[in-house]
Amino acid sequence: MCCLGTTFGILLTVKADSVTSFAAYLPLIQKEEALSTGYASSGTPIAVSPLDGTVWVVNPDAGSVSVIEPAQFQKIAEIPVGQMPWSLVISPDGRLVYILDRAMGILVVVDALTMSIQATLPVGAEPGNIALLPDGSTAYITLTTTAQVVAIDANDLEISAVIPVDLHPYTLAVTESKVYVTHLQAFQRQGGEEGRDDGREGKVTVLNTVSHTVSQEIILAPDTHGFPNLLLGIVPGCPTCVPLPIYHKA
Repeated sequence: MCCLGTTFGILLTVKADSVTSFAAYLPLIQKEEALSTGYASSGTPIAVSPLDGTVWVVNPDAGSVSVIEPAQFQKIAEIPVGQMPWSLVISPDGRLVYILDRAMGILVVVDALTMSIQATLPVGAEPGNIALLPDGSTAYITLTTTAQVVAIDANDLEISAVIPVDLHPYTLAVTESKVYVTHLQAFQRQGGEEGRDDGREGKVTVLNTVSHTVSQEIILAPDTHGFPNLLLGIVPGCPTCVPLPIYHKA
């Protein structure tokens, strides 16, 4: 890869009646080489099936998941799955869809062929996001309120590990050896002052998929745009990229 260490930026500006009401800088920093084998799994509200190309989308307000046929862009099914489906990921073979219900604190497994619920598993309060190992054998789920990441044996659908992390873990991406976990809210910097653009810093925690322990913490330092906050996502297919934060100006 040619651009390691390079920052790619997007400037988002919202205007009303020709007056700028909101502006945010969305940077993407390539931190290290992406893996050449397997694929990166990251939890999102929408995913494309590797089996047939159908698009699966969560409907939090309706308590359902919609399935869309991409060629004609038509909804072919809507599957009730609970109260507030929040995030989903599809197995590598496309046969299973793992859906988090944030309100009920459960994992719902849907058979993609029959489009019916195959199993459910309580995982904890207010799960945030879910991702799978490249071989689909283990699922990882963030629990935002309890500051934990739960590892689940996808074959037996049993919790295999509960990993404590720092506050407000939210979204994640998984490779063969690492789990990258964002933290929703920025942390006070050592020596930093509240109310200043450089008073806080963002963080991404890296977990080892074998030992299920924290192996690294990536600090996202403030810059001229402010400090990284609200780390809501990781770039699909590039888990070694720092996620897209909203930079906060004090």
